[in-house]
Amino acid sequence: MSISCSRPTTPCCGVLPTVWYLNTAFVARRAACPWFDAECRTQQRQRRRLERRYRKTGTSTDRRFWVDATRRQILLHRRKKEYWRDRLELCGRSSTAPWRSLSTLLGRHRDVACDSDHTADGFATFFVRKIEGVRSGTAGLPPPPVLAPATSPLASFRPRTQTEIRQIIMTSPVKSCSLDPVPTFLVREYVDVLLPYIILMVNASLSQGRPPVSQKHTIVTPLLKKTGLDSSDMNRPNFRPVSNLSFISKVVERLSLVSCTSTWRQTTLLPRFQSAYRKYHSTETAMQRVWSDVLAAADDRQMTLLGLLDLSAAFDCVDHSMLLEVCFRFDRLSP
Repeated sequence: MSISCSRPTTPCCGVLPTVWYLNTAFVARRAACPWFDAECRTQQRQRRRLERRYRKTGTSTDRRFWVDATRRQILLHRRKKEYWRDRLELCGRSSTAPWRSLSTLLGRHRDVACDSDHTADGFATFFVRKIEGVRSGTAGLPPPPVLAPATSPLASFRPRTQTEIRQIIMTSPVKSCSLDPVPTFLVREYVDVLLPYIILMVNASLSQGRPPVSQKHTIVTPLLKKTGLDSSDMNRPNFRPVSNLSFISKVVERLSLVSCTSTWRQTTLLPRFQSAYRKYHSTETAMQRVWSDVLAAADDRQMTLLGLLDLSAAFDCVDHSMLLEVCFRFDRLSP
């Protein structure tokens, strides 16, 4: 037909434009499942080919071939169950690894970055206006009460040993920031060579109460709160800022948190029913506590009313001056 159309004297050249039309097809490219290998893909293609043949011929022989191919593919799909079972077993007794696996299974690992015409100055203005709105809404309110201040002040952070700093480095996630002069995986690979310099920098930051000037920078990336939100309108609260710090500043942050947590535990300042950002106090333990209270109330023939508050927006609008004031009053930190 292409040869006939290449000749201008062919009658088909005048007929084909009236019966042919172009149709644009959009094919969604999805990432392949980790358990769906080449053998599964071959079986799926063979099943579809046999199904099309049976739909065309309608014979019993083609139907039997199609049914047999479908049964073989069902057996291959058992790999999905085996894959996720083995992956969850590899997580062991860790509490974070299973949640990461389940996030991948539920599709929560999807990229929420978006392409838009917004500028960095526009996002900066948006987030500043958002924080100013929170401050204006809480202006005039009394400061939070300090019910149980610390009995002993935390005057300074003690210097950390080589073993403690090395453990923090080796147990940190292998994530890098564009502000890092050296990628994180190289720091962990040559940790014994770089450790003396890291110890001096970390202990100087802890003793002075502030990191070096080179570590006071961060890269703030505006991301959509979830997939499918409108990214064209900046005035809607669809974006959340994500700060990416350098690796050394994260090490200093984790070491200072260890010191603060130890002091809070000794002075019994930690809340008993905290359900996040604390070891052995995850959201799983919170759910178990709520479920236990619900069952206990049901045994006593009482009614249970559950009220849930979404305070995630508060984490995007942290007032650092107010936070330091609370720390000085609550924890008796030295300014």
